[in-house]
Amino acid sequence: MIVYYIMLLIILFCMSIELSTTNIATKRKCLVFALIPVFILIAFKANTIGADTRNYLRAFEALARFGDFEDLSPFGYERTEIGYKNFILLLTKISSWPHTLLIALGIMVCYALYDFISRTASNWCLALFFFVTLGFFQFAMSGIRQTLAVSILLIGYRYVQRRNLFKFLITVVVAMMFHKSAIIFAPVYYIAHLKLSLKTISLMFFSMFVGLLFADKLLLTVADVMEYNYGIEQTGNGQIFFAIVLIITLLCLRNKDTLIAKRHSNLAMIDVNFVSMALWCVRLISRTAERVSLYFMPYTYIALEEYISTRSKQDRHIYLLVAVILSSTLFIYRLMGQEQFNQFKFYFEQ
Repeated sequence: MIVYYIMLLIILFCMSIELSTTNIATKRKCLVFALIPVFILIAFKANTIGADTRNYLRAFEALARFGDFEDLSPFGYERTEIGYKNFILLLTKISSWPHTLLIALGIMVCYALYDFISRTASNWCLALFFFVTLGFFQFAMSGIRQTLAVSILLIGYRYVQRRNLFKFLITVVVAMMFHKSAIIFAPVYYIAHLKLSLKTISLMFFSMFVGLLFADKLLLTVADVMEYNYGIEQTGNGQIFFAIVLIITLLCLRNKDTLIAKRHSNLAMIDVNFVSMALWCVRLISRTAERVSLYFMPYTYIALEEYISTRSKQDRHIYLLVAVILSSTLFIYRLMGQEQFNQFKFYFEQ
């Protein structure tokens, strides 16, 4: 667990420096430095860290040795998306070392986080802290293909901001070539530009209610379309994250005028956060929805960061302290419940 504490402390240290400056160059340096431990843990972890890591690395090694996907049938690559296949094929031409895949993943994740956070957040290192503590980092340590798809969509968010529908849809298609589930992100182009009228807000909450009523059928349909074998994974948890997203949603709605006045891009954060909340409603019924929510949770993280950043000077430090303590506690609590993560090892310790 010590490596995770070090990562959090480095991010907090960079955050403290960033809070004392308005210089963009200094902010960029702080964010880059804060991303270094994130990259190291993703890129150089042992193959025992993450449920799917071992199989991903074994498949990479087999492809590097034989150069043919037909030899990867034991790893279930028959239905793997063509983008990911060509991605790892290219990497094997660069190096046959299996951890080349994780290094490439770490670079992609950190670049996507840098690009997305610097475009949407005010306190960049605080936003990164939420990415690490509220779920994204933990998933990035395991789900390689979908993490790559999420990263591509984070980079592609620039086209939502620029209102370039064609380039945004191209980005979605590219992301789908790594994980088919990325198609669910396509409506974000329109959702991000919705006006927050009473009618829109009421419609969003009504949609959540309807989605909850038909969650079983909806999830089974999605599983069929995506060729997943998840079925309906019954779950007795999810309440904590649902409560977190609900609180963030209500706080942002209460202060929407202040948030939008500070940064117009915050309108998109509030809008897309509604999708996160809807999916976590469904998550109360089935764990399957958690995987899909990963495409939308980044907007929840930024919404929380922006809410804190828009508090009055005398209150901001209190909100910041409470958010850091609670999110850190949740992060550590979740890691302690998973032995594969809390017993962290680097690849050279295997």
